[in-house]
Parts: sequence; structure tokens; C-alpha cells
Amino acid sequence: MKVEHLTYRGSSVTRDTDEILPETIEHFKAFQTGSVTAQIEKTNFVCKVTVSDNIAFFDLLIDNKIFCTNFCCFAKEGKEPVMLYLRDLVSGMNKIDGVNLMPTTPSLDHFIYTIIISPASLHDSMIAGEIELYIYDAIRRGLGIYLVSN
Repeated sequence: MKVEHLTYRGSSVTRDTDEILPETIEHFKAFQTGSVTAQIEKTNFVCKVTVSDNIAFFDLLIDNKIFCTNFCCFAKEGKEPVMLYLRDLVSGMNKIDGVNLMPTTPSLDHFIYTIIISPASLHDSMIAGEIELYIYDAIRRGLGIYLVSN
């Protein structure tokens, strides 16, 4: 399944969950249960997930500090609610740094939108990008959303 992965004030890339290896799917299976907090083995990250209908939110934490927060949409009906939450968070950030950059609207109805909250090492940042896709996929599987890639 094609998923748009955007980063606030950063890049946008289309990724494909069909490329995730079976052993990786198994490794992230705990996140299929929905709302959960879990240490991600072999990484510095703890993940806190909240799932509701066709949307989800998750934070990746390092040393009990939020590194990034992620907004996930799994169906067209969830797109506007997710974007409302996202714009609300970003408007608070804009008040802090004085920049009025609103988030780019995703072109796909299936997306992950990442907001970096606090800095991390380049290594952890790169690992986070992959982990975000795997967690998105696990939540999607837990919701029973299986769509064929275009």
C-alpha cells in the first residue's frame, strides 16, 4: 500500500508498505493491538500509540523525552480530523518561534505526518524514519485495513 510520509518543515516521500519484510512485520506486531506503549527492541526508542477509528497518533521517545510525534491517517474520512489536530499543534509551535508555516496537505488519503519535537542524533533520526513506517503498517494491520497498492 502506498503511504505518503511527510515531515513538517521537511520532505515528503511516498513509501510502500508492501516492501516491509515479514520478519519486520512480526517484530512490530505488538503495535497491531492499537493503543500501547512499548520499547522498540534494538533501538533507543519507546513508542506511545493512541488509535481511534481510522486515525492514530504516536510519539517516539528517547530517554523519556518526545523526539517526534506522528499523525496517521488510514482512510479518506480521517484526513480532515488528522489535519485539524496537526494544524492545532503547529499553530502552537508557530507562536513560539514566530514562523507561520502551516503543514502541507497530503496528496494521498493514507499518510504519516511527522513533527520533530526535539533534536536527536543523525543515526536516531534515520532509524526513526523507518520505525515510523513500520508502526504505521502495524496499526493499519490491527485495524484490518488491507488495501492493494496502485
